[in-house]
Amino acid sequence: MLGEQTQRPGSGGAKFGALRRSAWVLVCTLLLVGPVARPQPAAAEDVYTYRSSNGVQHFTNVPTDRRFQTFSPPAQRVTTFSLKGRSATRQAAWADATVGRELRELISETASRFDLEPALMHAVVRAESGFDPRAVSSTGARGLMQLMPETAREVGVRDVFHPRQNLEGGASYLRGLIDRFSGDVHLALAAYNAGPGAVEAHGGIPPYAETEEYLRRVLRFRREYLREALRVQRNPGRKPDRHVRLR
Repeated sequence: MLGEQTQRPGSGGAKFGALRRSAWVLVCTLLLVGPVARPQPAAAEDVYTYRSSNGVQHFTNVPTDRRFQTFSPPAQRVTTFSLKGRSATRQAAWADATVGRELRELISETASRFDLEPALMHAVVRAESGFDPRAVSSTGARGLMQLMPETAREVGVRDVFHPRQNLEGGASYLRGLIDRFSGDVHLALAAYNAGPGAVEAHGGIPPYAETEEYLRRVLRFRREYLREALRVQRNPGRKPDRHVRLR
């Protein structure tokens, strides 16, 4: 090793100088070449976006236009909220109003495809995740409609953080619960929160504080959306409220 070399009179000193020069050559070579590249993990499905001339921002995972660029989410901050003993940590992406409008339109479109009332679907997403696609609860529920891993697999969702996939999976699950409980939205919502087994075991809404509070919140949000939709219908020129705008 170089650290163990000692300089002696005669040929030993010359030998040590040659070794030192060789070491410098090696160091310079490494600096020029740079670190050895490491294999990168496979990337998740990319989302692409572009803003058109009229200010509308478009999103897709299959870009068909050269204007689409890879979407980089806005800066995130972690917030914590509690609901009658339930704690969850969500990463709230503070997107601009245009992105929010696109998301609300996607929620309405998905609700219509699964024969759900848009106001109800908006209310569930708002109560579950606060419209945050990256929300993760302390129990492991994820995404806009807070799908548990087993539920996501059941409804065929591959990427729970992909807004469209999560909404479609959650809408499919909610639609199935409404049909399972003969169109009773209250029982379906209770099952969405506590599980259909708990609803069936209790013969109705389970007497859980969290589930009762969840029902109150969702139904309150739903009434707000319905009132706003009615006001917009009566006054077409009125600008809808940012938080309750429906398509």
